[in-house]
Amino acid sequence: MKYIKFLFYYLRSSNVATDPSLDAIFKIIKELDNKSDQENIKKFDRHPVAKHLYKEEQHLLDYIKTNDFKKDTFGYDLKKFWSDQSVDLLKEYASRIKHKDAKRKRFTDLFWIQHDLIHFMNGYNTTPLAEVAVLSFTLAQEKRTSFILFILAGWFVSMKHGFMNAIRYPRICYEGYKRGKQSEWFMTIDWKQHLNKKTSQVKKLINLKKPPKFWNEFLDEYMRLHNHLKKKAA
Repeated sequence: MKYIKFLFYYLRSSNVATDPSLDAIFKIIKELDNKSDQENIKKFDRHPVAKHLYKEEQHLLDYIKTNDFKKDTFGYDLKKFWSDQSVDLLKEYASRIKHKDAKRKRFTDLFWIQHDLIHFMNGYNTTPLAEVAVLSFTLAQEKRTSFILFILAGWFVSMKHGFMNAIRYPRICYEGYKRGKQSEWFMTIDWKQHLNKKTSQVKKLINLKKPPKFWNEFLDEYMRLHNHLKKKAA
C-alpha cells in the first residue's frame, strides 16, 4: 500500500513529464530506500576502495571544482560537465535530508556523485527520459526500491504521448540496465586516479566505450516532444 500511495503521489506532482519535483523525488527516496541503502552500504563496505573513499578529505565533486586539468582529459571534461549543470543534486538532497550518521552521509554524497557520473559517461542529458535511463543503469548495479517506482511512473506518463513512446520507453530502460550490468559498479571506482587520462580511455576501461545506441537514435524525436510539452506547461 505504501508503494502504491507514493506512486500516485509522484504521478500527481507537478510537471512529471518535463520537470519532476525534487521535493517529491527526495521524499520518496527517503521513505522507500532506507532498507535498500543499508544493503548497498554493506555491499559497498566489502570493496577495498570503500575505506579510502570514506576518508578522503574532498569528495570528487569538490576536488574537480577546486583543481584544474589539461584539456582533453577526463578531469577537464568532467569539470566542464559539472560547471554546465543547473542543479547540484548533492547539495539539493543534503539541504532537504539530514543524516545524523557521518558514514551514511558520506555514502549518500558518493551516491549522488555516482548519479552525475552515469549521466556523463553515457552521454545522457538531464531530461526525464534520460533520468530513467540513469535509474535503470543504477538498478543494474545496486538495489533501489524507489527507482522501480520512478521507472513505472515514467512508463505511465509515456503512454499519454502515443503508443510508440510506450514501446520505446522500456527499450530505453533495458538499454540503460544492460549498460549498467556490463560496467563496474560506479560507487567502487576511484575516479581520481583516472582524471589525467582521456575520457575515451576511461570509458574503455569501464566497458562503456560505445555510446547507448537506441538512446541516440531516439534522442532528436524525444527532444521535440520534450520541448513541446515544456512550452505547453509554461
